[in-house]
Amino acid sequence: MKVMKLIETAHLGQHLVAARPIEAHEVIQNVTHFSLKASPCVYSVQISDREHILLESSLSYLNHSCQPNTFVDTTGFK
Repeated sequence: MKVMKLIETAHLGQHLVAARPIEAHEVIQNVTHFSLKASPCVYSVQISDREHILLESSLSYLNHSCQPNTFVDTTGFK
């Protein structure tokens, strides 16, 4: 079964949600396709003080949260 699904709502637009319960520390998707960016954009992920990557997969639909329950491992790219 898929871990995530992309949905669209009038309030939030397109975003990812869990398609099934996810275990703590479970890798939901490996980061395999990305490009380095010189400056941030709405879809980029900051990986160091001065570097950003643009995720080139469904992960680009991750939404920001001040209380996140998912994170992007920028050292192992998981």
